[in-house]
Amino acid sequence: MRRLTGRLDRLEKALAPHAGKLMRVICDGYFGPTNLATSTCSRTRINGVLSECVNLDGCVDDLTSDELENFIQSFPIQDNDALPRSRWA
Repeated sequence: MRRLTGRLDRLEKALAPHAGKLMRVICDGYFGPTNLATSTCSRTRINGVLSECVNLDGCVDDLTSDELENFIQSFPIQDNDALPRSRWA
């Protein structure tokens, strides 16, 4: 049992530097008002890193920070921590 506990501790320490990090990419259009009804967002957590890809239909400058954050938060987070890592990662 100690051996298993030690291995789990090492695994948790190896993954800890990535825990709580955020990578957000926002793609927007240059013209026209922002239409959140046709805009999309995907949120995925892999190895403790939250990746958000926001595709806005319109210009991001039309939104306040709170409006943008509320739009992003309205989408669920797909948790992929249980997926096996690729050998290329």
